[in-house]
Amino acid sequence: MLLKVGTLAKQTGLTVRALHHYDRIGLLKPSGRSAAGYRLYNRDDVARLHAIQVLRQSGLSLAAIGALLADEGPPRHRIVTQQIEALDREIARATELRGRLVLLQTVLAAGGEPEIEHWLAALRQMRVYRQYFSEAELETIFRQWIATEAEWQPLLDEVREAMAQQWPADAIGTQALAARWMHLAMRWMQGDMERAVRWGEMIKQAAQQGFGGIDAAMVAYMESAVALRMAAWLRHLSPDELARLDKRLEPEWQALAQRARALIAAGTDPSAAASRTLLHDWDALVDRMVGHEAGLREKLLKAYRDEPLLQIGHMVDAEVREFVEAVRAHAGEAGRGGADGRR
Repeated sequence: MLLKVGTLAKQTGLTVRALHHYDRIGLLKPSGRSAAGYRLYNRDDVARLHAIQVLRQSGLSLAAIGALLADEGPPRHRIVTQQIEALDREIARATELRGRLVLLQTVLAAGGEPEIEHWLAALRQMRVYRQYFSEAELETIFRQWIATEAEWQPLLDEVREAMAQQWPADAIGTQALAARWMHLAMRWMQGDMERAVRWGEMIKQAAQQGFGGIDAAMVAYMESAVALRMAAWLRHLSPDELARLDKRLEPEWQALAQRARALIAAGTDPSAAASRTLLHDWDALVDRMVGHEAGLREKLLKAYRDEPLLQIGHMVDAEVREFVEAVRAHAGEAGRGGADGRR
């Protein structure tokens, strides 16, 4: 069965003009002509046209399709590989664009509709941010800032006051602020210490003001206090071990400490069922923090026992620690780590 050019065009959705063009460039030549000179296409021609359409839809040029379907020209696998690479580049560009749009959506959700000067400032900031973070990281940072902003603002006000009063890095008040800073920063950065360090470096090196008015001077001030706490940690844990600790559990530690204080206030006996439940949940949370690594657990507990600095600003105070110790003693588990089974 032979099809005239008009019939083939109608059935394939192409124009007669397109089929004529394919003929002129040698991409699809009809197998015959009618007595009146009309182009006629057989089954093989239709199959070739189908292949042309599939390749065209994939983004190949007509020249590339011709080379691919011909015996001569570059190897077919190379042409396909080149086209896959081109598509990968397009996908990457589209993914990046989508990431920027999602990020913009997040920024707008955080701050409402900005004035034009705010738009310009945001564009300048985003240019700097992208030098330090991927679009995916920035999306996470912006979203987590929205989730933690209410807790950051009072802390930042207190840090500014401490700076104004020139509190030294090792002062109890400064260390209490440093502990809160570290806990909140880890929640903001979802426990990623390396990401938090990069944020601080960006603010210092790029003279870039971050969320909540966090600037280079504030970062430098808090880093001096945090450095003392990090030194205490590193006397007991390697950098890799410290990085493995789950630093996102502060809300759960706070809730557990509140439960302990409620038991203490009610005069609950350490041997009571509620006290034993508290101890069970306490140990489970410690195990989560260390990823169920027994060796890391012992190092963590020793660090808290031996380093008074790490106890400053901790949500678990001495009274709570003593209560947990009493519960553990009554449970006959004193050998498992004492009351220092805490963050």
